[in-house]
Amino acid sequence: MNIYKNIHCRQIFRTVVLLLLFVCSVQSTWADKEIPIFSMSTKVSSTETVSNGGTIAGSTFADVTGGTVTYQNDNSTTAYAAVSSSKFYLGTNTCYFKIELDKPLQTGDKIKLATMPLCSANSNGDRLNGLCFCISSTRNTTYKTTDNVTENVEYIVPEEFNGKKTLYLFRLQGKGTSFNDLTIVRPTQAIELSSTPSSSLSTGTTYYIDANGKYLETEPESYIATYKCTANGETHGNKGTTITIPNATEGKYTVVLGGCNQNTGTYTISSENNEAFEPITISADKAKTAGCYGTDGSTIERTFYVTQETTITISGDNKDGITNLPYFSVTQALGCAVNIVYKPEGEEGGTVDVAGNLYKNGETVTMKATPNHGYAFSKWQDATGSSDVSTDNPYSFTMGTDDVTYTAVFNKLDLYPLSLSSEPSEGGSISCKDIYSSHPAGESITLTATPQTGYSFKGWKKGEETVSTEPTYTFVMPAEEVSLTAVFDKQYRITFGVGETGALGQVPPDIYVQADNESTITIPSNNSLYKKDCTLTGWTDGTKTYKIGESPIATSNLTLTPVFTPNSVSLSDLTEELTATWQFNALNGAPVLNLGKNQTGYIVTQVAINGSTIDLPFYIETKTGKFADNERTDGFAQVNDGSVYTIPAFKDAIVKIGCYNNNTPSDTKVGNTLVTGPEGSARPYYYSATVSESDKDGNIAITIGKDMKSYLSSVSIKYPAQKRVSDLKIALEKEN
Repeated sequence: MNIYKNIHCRQIFRTVVLLLLFVCSVQSTWADKEIPIFSMSTKVSSTETVSNGGTIAGSTFADVTGGTVTYQNDNSTTAYAAVSSSKFYLGTNTCYFKIELDKPLQTGDKIKLATMPLCSANSNGDRLNGLCFCISSTRNTTYKTTDNVTENVEYIVPEEFNGKKTLYLFRLQGKGTSFNDLTIVRPTQAIELSSTPSSSLSTGTTYYIDANGKYLETEPESYIATYKCTANGETHGNKGTTITIPNATEGKYTVVLGGCNQNTGTYTISSENNEAFEPITISADKAKTAGCYGTDGSTIERTFYVTQETTITISGDNKDGITNLPYFSVTQALGCAVNIVYKPEGEEGGTVDVAGNLYKNGETVTMKATPNHGYAFSKWQDATGSSDVSTDNPYSFTMGTDDVTYTAVFNKLDLYPLSLSSEPSEGGSISCKDIYSSHPAGESITLTATPQTGYSFKGWKKGEETVSTEPTYTFVMPAEEVSLTAVFDKQYRITFGVGETGALGQVPPDIYVQADNESTITIPSNNSLYKKDCTLTGWTDGTKTYKIGESPIATSNLTLTPVFTPNSVSLSDLTEELTATWQFNALNGAPVLNLGKNQTGYIVTQVAINGSTIDLPFYIETKTGKFADNERTDGFAQVNDGSVYTIPAFKDAIVKIGCYNNNTPSDTKVGNTLVTGPEGSARPYYYSATVSESDKDGNIAITIGKDMKSYLSSVSIKYPAQKRVSDLKIALEKEN
């Protein structure tokens, strides 16, 4: 037995215009209506509190219909309750409700707030000092409101917000922190039908019918599937009565008629200006009931396809005494339905994707079959399943004027086991996009091995054979069982720390080496730690000290701390000209630094003074900007204007800054001196300035201006030779 899967899709229905040309006796009264499209009221038991930066769904603290609500608290310090004293609560201008409506807003819709405290507009009259609306996709637009609102606020949606589905509710400042509930209504006028027919609707007037079967004065927002003409179970249909539906566009129509009494007769459905449509006659005796329609629901329906715009008319000849046509409906679908059958039965073989299941005559339909694991697509068959249509996948055809059914045939494949393991089991994990315990022969399989911390990937083994040393391994499944093992090696971890040295800055990243008692580590140079008047000369594990550049064999996990040696010389001892350079990027051996707003850090370089090497610091203060190299590979680090860099300096030293751009500088300073440049015609472009005088500690501050904000590669300073002055000490850094 075939299992049918109907691919359901929304149907777009045309408005049906009802022109009651003869007698359709009803009692009518006009009434203004407000149709609710959204409401939100507090849940009495709600105690939900939102922490700073938090969001909660409105369903946890409110009863919501017609959309969804979220409560957002962007405050950086305080938590707020979404509901307080059985009222919605807005703590500050960083708390707001975001409402996503099911139906878009229309001009004239009313947004109502119940029991709202006093609010007032500002002096410009364009912002509310209390609770405010912002109707847009962002919170950047404030809805203009009325001054001195006390309670039960009502807003009329203006034309510019027509079609919007997002509504923000938030407090700007001042009063107005809570409200009881919120509703949005849509005004309309409806004709209410009474229980006793005594008067007629106007002949030649256009009427629309809402989802409840009631007539509307204006066209509704969306169309409904079924249109009715009923009044206390009866709509008179005497001889010659016609009901006309003009401007019927191409598509499939279903007409349903309900008869009355025990009489028989005929109604004719006809179409104008459409040669492809044949009139249909329906015998009403098939719809006779004990009373009228609604007693036992007896009806008869016919379906037909219209290929162009036309007028459909339903008429009765009354030749056999029919006096009433108590019920009719006309439903328009977009087109004919596409139904899918699966073989083997059920859906285990695969699925079919179609861009919709309703198509007009002449449209192209494309279907794509996707087999489930262990199956392969074979062919398409017709509705009977006895005739093959195509082996193409995807398959396209032209839609006709009738529903169609196609069968997607999937063949079951032979599957072969795939076993995966890790060695050791704690060494790492294996992932695969589509990993199953068995696979068909010929399938391409890609595996990825990910080592755990403290391990490295060594290779893939099939039995005793190593088939790959790459973490990602792709192979074609053979017609046999496959067993693969991801082999991981244990590693020694070398960790760096500051210890009790009091040094400032950033330690080097951890080093991992194979735990084979043969692998060596290289003791790193100092690029990011600084201790005043000292130089980092080695690293110690507490029992042994390793010099920078030394390569000892790792025999266990190690934790190393720096060894600092007091400086025996300083910049004041220079007898020859000296240039010091601080590189900004890991490409050049510099540390990886990613500093955000108002953060600090060091880059350290080494210089030789009269044969003795000392550390020189480059002190970074991001201020309102940032410093981020992000392991770039082009030698540059990203900076923002406002950053301040401090380096050791003295009078007549020349500072050069390597920059990505060649803008004309106007606001980047070395001390009080504006930089000049750029020099040269190739990146990096160098800007320079001569130090007029250093500050009292022997340092100079470089302030990055807006013209140089981008990417920097380095800062260098050329120190002139110094005369030895006994009372001159140049500090390498400001006191902390």
